[in-house]
Amino acid sequence: MATKGAQTGNYTAAEEEVLACCWLEVSTDPIINNGQKKDAFWESITNSFNNRSGGTRTLTSLQNKWDVIRTTTLKFSAIYNKIEKSPPSGVVEADYLKLAKEKHFNKNHHLFKMDLAWEVVRHHDKWKNHTGTAPKRKATQPPATSTTAGTNRETPMAGSVPSESPLPANTTAKQAKRANELAKRKIDLLEKNSKEDVERGLEMVRANDLQHPMNSIQLPRAQIEKRRAQLKEHKRLS
Repeated sequence: MATKGAQTGNYTAAEEEVLACCWLEVSTDPIINNGQKKDAFWESITNSFNNRSGGTRTLTSLQNKWDVIRTTTLKFSAIYNKIEKSPPSGVVEADYLKLAKEKHFNKNHHLFKMDLAWEVVRHHDKWKNHTGTAPKRKATQPPATSTTAGTNRETPMAGSVPSESPLPANTTAKQAKRANELAKRKIDLLEKNSKEDVERGLEMVRANDLQHPMNSIQLPRAQIEKRRAQLKEHKRLS
């Protein structure tokens, strides 16, 4: 809960940078961080942040904001680190950041705007080595089975849970193939519809072109008939 006079509202990019600096300094200081409890740890960050920024952000506000910064910058680092480790052909180091931002947008559907905070923490081991993939779990041993006397049928021990049947190894490949086929059908259909629209448009143009000469013929005839009617009317009146 915010105390009286506490600063509220959105954080600026400069505040995000200061918070990243304070977190990094406190977390890597062996004297401050040695055996320090979480509350004391964040009290140190809060004091440092408000002294540097001249603000009055609360401990809770800074904790919540740091969670957002940490999560967002770690996701971005995972993308950047993959590009840095295996650069696409023709991409130079100066383009890594731009490419990482493009990939981040395509994956998360929003722009990455925490450049200043990321520049502060990007070389920290946690960010530098982050790949975005969860560590592989060790395979668990299957439950032991007991054999009923007089038979060759194995039965699971009490308390064991039957495992689900594994999916065929080629399931993913089949799904990918089907998705590609559906995408190709959609593209073919769009191209077909587009071609038909063009052909219909050309037919309308040709029909219109044919209609123009007829109009030019009909126009003089109409004028002649109108003139004849005018002459007849004039003759009748005279």
